[in-house]
Amino acid sequence: MAMAARERELLASLFAADHLGQMIKGEPTPLLLTAAKLVSRSLPTNRPITSTDILDAAYQLLVAELPVEYVFKACALERLLFGRHSPRTTAFYTEFRIGDSRADFLVVNGHAVVYEIKTRYDDLARLDAQLTDYYRAFSHVTVFVDPLQIKAVTNSVPEHVGISVLSRRSSISVVRKPTSFRESLRPEALFRLLREPEYTAILHGRGFQLGSVDPAYRYVYARDAFCTLPLGAVYPEVLAALKRRQDTARLADISATLPTSLRIAPFAHRMPREDWRTLSKVLNCQLAIT
Repeated sequence: MAMAARERELLASLFAADHLGQMIKGEPTPLLLTAAKLVSRSLPTNRPITSTDILDAAYQLLVAELPVEYVFKACALERLLFGRHSPRTTAFYTEFRIGDSRADFLVVNGHAVVYEIKTRYDDLARLDAQLTDYYRAFSHVTVFVDPLQIKAVTNSVPEHVGISVLSRRSSISVVRKPTSFRESLRPEALFRLLREPEYTAILHGRGFQLGSVDPAYRYVYARDAFCTLPLGAVYPEVLAALKRRQDTARLADISATLPTSLRIAPFAHRMPREDWRTLSKVLNCQLAIT
């Protein structure tokens, strides 16, 4: 069990932002070389090995035997953004701050769905608090779970919470669709989702002129003014602002240059486009591994 945990942590670390930053330098990292030994049976024997080979083999091992959060996010990107929806019409955020919690990912198009991941390695101690935060700002929430967590999650969440399951073939099986629940929506929680240009535009459309307010008091004035707006009318505007914020098509273009195991990376990690280009080239360089 301890060995499996160390192996899981090591393989998952391959896809972390700091490791990808190290890989851009062009030399095989110690982590990559160690991972190569763990997945050696899955590496090609009839041609030189590349970093892509190691990452893809590591990812497939995680999918098959050690499904960590990264696997869930990668699956969601493929099945939801590139499958059910489209980068032209849908925003896909990871680690999205909502109140005191961070949603694992958020899908926004005509409406929005917050997704909270619970792997087989997670406990459910914080789930209730997370759902409380999410429903203050969004009306649809789904818990995306490992099959081993279905019973525990089903028994612990209200019926309006959606439940989806990660299958062994890295697809998503919907156990229960989320239904709209707006009773807990709070205007201040919605306001905190927005950036200054976004809430300024919404308030301007309602006749509030922030330009004449002393900058020292402008944020408080904007917040208080926003909280007077009818929730039913302003909620769609907030979703529209979140959808416009992300240049999803650009991220999808970067994603398309990367191997399957890394397609989620541009949505999870911020790097200049030139660094992504460099990484794409480095991934296909031959490695001196025997």
